[in-house]
Amino acid sequence: MKKTILVFFLSICILSLSLSAVFAITFSDLKSTHWAYNDIMNLANDGIINGYKDGTYKPEKNVTRGEFLKLIMTSLYDGNEYFEVNNFNFGHWAMPYAIEAVNYNYLMDGTDSSGLNNDISRLEMVHILAKVCIKNSIINSKATSSIDFIDTEYLDENSKVFIDFVTENRLINGYTDGTFKPYKTMTRAEVATVISRFMSIK
Repeated sequence: MKKTILVFFLSICILSLSLSAVFAITFSDLKSTHWAYNDIMNLANDGIINGYKDGTYKPEKNVTRGEFLKLIMTSLYDGNEYFEVNNFNFGHWAMPYAIEAVNYNYLMDGTDSSGLNNDISRLEMVHILAKVCIKNSIINSKATSSIDFIDTEYLDENSKVFIDFVTENRLINGYTDGTFKPYKTMTRAEVATVISRFMSIK
């Protein structure tokens, strides 16, 4: 009987420690009821996504080019500290990730490593995400058929192919009105779900 009680007690202790580890990171402006809470917290605990120095996450803030490049490159390497960002002065904290993306031709054609503080459009995000997946043979085994969006007709052929790729592989969705909104920006909460989906099929 005493042995049974001891085992039960140890199990409770281990469970408590596990829960503490899972929820070690918290953000003051992110409630557990937020629709992207699980995706954000999983990525945060894996070291892929970060909050701000004031303890917030700012889920509704737009994502910049630098932020997205950091997220996609870090998630590609499973959250490992692949980039020695502290040992060099690149002039911008995200430049090591941008340089890596340039070296592997992940960037959207016609863009470079500049403008890292600018908001990134869904279209540019699509190009980067699709290139990363294609070059690294990352394909969703549960891919769906392509969707004809009513606002992508006048895009170049590469853009159409990449939009088809990310939507078929369930990485980025279109909207219920039949549009993709290629030039719309995405919030930090929305991008967390995209990166989470990327990690799940990688």
